[in-house]
Amino acid sequence: MWCETLPSGKVRFVERYEHPLTGKQCKVSVTVEKDTKSTRKQAQTALQDLIEQRINGYLSAVKKDSLRLSELVELYRKDQLSTVSQSTYQRNYYATKSLTDILGAATLVERITAGYVREQLASRNEKPGTTNERITRLKALFRWGYENDYIKDIRWLDKLKKFKDEEKQQKLEDKYLESEELKILLDNISVEK
Repeated sequence: MWCETLPSGKVRFVERYEHPLTGKQCKVSVTVEKDTKSTRKQAQTALQDLIEQRINGYLSAVKKDSLRLSELVELYRKDQLSTVSQSTYQRNYYATKSLTDILGAATLVERITAGYVREQLASRNEKPGTTNERITRLKALFRWGYENDYIKDIRWLDKLKKFKDEEKQQKLEDKYLESEELKILLDNISVEK
């Protein structure tokens, strides 16, 4: 750390650091009223905080080995604020909150497996439709993490299959007519003139 006296009489403290992605030298600075022992100490602390913030900002797009599920969810939500509609953001906000509660906020993302997820979801005894929606949201979250270099490997997602949902299947069957039913309907429709 070094200091520069400004024309106004104030003192600027400057510190260099290495950019973690490019290796180039960068500078940060803080300005204080005068150069005393206490202001030097405050400036040193402020400069270290600034450097740490900048380095964390650069590294936020780099793979993290000890990323927790809650941290991944926060990064996902921050990105979603600017990329999806408000209603989609709300849906995903509450879906990821539920997933965090079910799987554990402190769970390391790199250690999550299909078996663990399936076991945790099955233990909730929810309807298959609800469980399948959770699986869909989880896959979207982890694929986003992989695409943004927060997660190294997501091959285990392919092992995670949706639960069989008889109720949904039955609802779909009730929405369509068989060809015989359609013929009867069309034969009996009359148009008033």
